[in-house]
Amino acid sequence: MTAIVTKQQRIQNAKNFIQDFSGSPEQNYLYLWIGKSDPWNDDISDSVDGTIDTPIDGEYHKSKIYNEMLAMKRVLEDNMVLAVPTNNWTAGVTYQAWDDAYVASVTEGGCPLTKTIYDTQFYVITNTFNVYKCLVAGPGASTQQPTHTDVGSIEPLLYPDGYVWHYMFTVSTNDALVFYNNSFFPVRERETQHADQLDIEGGIFRVVVEDGGSGYSDATTTVTIEGNGSGAVAEAVIVGGEITAINITTNISNHVNHGSGYDYARVVITDSGSGTGAKARAVLSPRGGHGYDPVDELGAYNIEIAVDIEGDEEGKFITANDYRRIGLIRNPMTSDSPPAMATSMLLNCLSSLELSGVSGTFSSDDVIVEDAAGGDGTDVARAFVDQYVSGTPDKIYFHQNSKTGWNPFTVGMGISSSETNAATIDAVVDSDYTPFTGDIIFMENRAAIQRTESTREEIRLIVQF
Repeated sequence: MTAIVTKQQRIQNAKNFIQDFSGSPEQNYLYLWIGKSDPWNDDISDSVDGTIDTPIDGEYHKSKIYNEMLAMKRVLEDNMVLAVPTNNWTAGVTYQAWDDAYVASVTEGGCPLTKTIYDTQFYVITNTFNVYKCLVAGPGASTQQPTHTDVGSIEPLLYPDGYVWHYMFTVSTNDALVFYNNSFFPVRERETQHADQLDIEGGIFRVVVEDGGSGYSDATTTVTIEGNGSGAVAEAVIVGGEITAINITTNISNHVNHGSGYDYARVVITDSGSGTGAKARAVLSPRGGHGYDPVDELGAYNIEIAVDIEGDEEGKFITANDYRRIGLIRNPMTSDSPPAMATSMLLNCLSSLELSGVSGTFSSDDVIVEDAAGGDGTDVARAFVDQYVSGTPDKIYFHQNSKTGWNPFTVGMGISSSETNAATIDAVVDSDYTPFTGDIIFMENRAAIQRTESTREEIRLIVQF
């Protein structure tokens, strides 16, 4: 038995995700978090990164992630948008024409795959952030960037290189600045932006020849499109008695005689001479016509999340260390008593030690060790230094994981990380966040990203449904 989840359901899932964090009465809260300042290895004394871990969706592995979180920033509705892969229009590229029946079987990495139209370059975004859908591909590579956007030429337009492009929409300046990149660009649901746009519902812009037959001639061959619409006009291109193409004709303004109202159609090829055997099918428009629903037509079942982190973000983010993990968490809890659902914009996830009698210097990534109170020292507290802050009082922000163990620090005990530094613990301060609360819904492991006080990271995540 075979089954699929349709494109429409994937898009609806993406919309529901955004709506889930969009201020409904029973609101959920989404945060982007960064984590893991210690290297990718299992040796507490090894300061060199090894192989980046592969994320695993399991409770044991998630518990490690909770332990290593550094800070969180809330993701608002304005930080999320539906998105599609970026196909920048480029001269010399051959683009795929829209085809409602497109399917291709390919092998990638030794595995058979089925590709649909949404796996192809059937749309482009230009250097002015205009988005166009290719309705008819030219005889070769595209050489002329589409430019038409005005109301007078809003219908699909034939360009000299043989491509017919339909203007879809223009990405707004703000969306381009925030969400556009060479991997993805934003797609908004159409509201009043193009209320003046002429959508041709049920138009036919292309015919695919499935069998060219033989014995046909220009003088004796006629092509008719039948169906529940009207107005589509087509003509055959015949070479040596074979129908090599069937083109929808254009008028004097280079607009296509596509007709309208076709939910189904049949291409009828008749010949008063000896022509026989030719078969062709009409390529139908999506519901509402090309350009009516950009989200559905372009397959926008991805969500792009854009969050910028600047400097220390009001003291909640460390600035003298790096991080190796990024993720999303739903409904984390604060460290208040009793814990409450977090709603603030920023959360520090690191506990800290308030110190006195500091001698020497504590550096990021040092391993601090509490002075042994007796015995063999195996039960002493250890932790990675995430950041040392000199002030009143001096502080060390720290985290513990499987390398250090989770023995708690004790007020009044001494700590050190080498023979040249030492301090006494005056207080152990909880973070803003209650560890192990909230649902981790996305995680990505990366090479180390260094943070400083002047750092601004523009983090862009893609969640695909």
